[in-house]
Amino acid sequence: MTELRQRLRKYFIMGSQNCEHHPVETLEKAIQSGITAFQFREKGIVAQLDADGIHVGQDDMPVGEIRKRLPHKLIGLSVSTNQELNESPIESVDYFGAGPIFSTTTKETVKIPAIMPDWLLRLGQMGFPLFQLLQKPKISRMW
Repeated sequence: MTELRQRLRKYFIMGSQNCEHHPVETLEKAIQSGITAFQFREKGIVAQLDADGIHVGQDDMPVGEIRKRLPHKLIGLSVSTNQELNESPIESVDYFGAGPIFSTTTKETVKIPAIMPDWLLRLGQMGFPLFQLLQKPKISRMW
């Protein structure tokens, strides 16, 4: 797990819908800045881009099926509640994305922000890398 944590140290997630510049230019700048892993949000072209991983939500294709199709890619899974965590095939994921903590404008439908620090701590104690996905304007609210 330590190797995975190191690999995900600067995990850059990008989608064409939220780039201020051309996606290729944005990715090139991210590489120059030292990212250690890259994920493209448009899931259908993960293999063609040879992205390091794919992140899926609870309503996307089942994680077990994704693992069969992309056995060597990193797979992240969004979880928002204990029920989602308990019903998730955690043996098929490499990390969790927990949230939402803040509201977002990147999705039309989003759950009400409800993740609390004690739940994040519990999730982190399971031994998986844990990420909170943030939009650029929200990062300053974390400090």
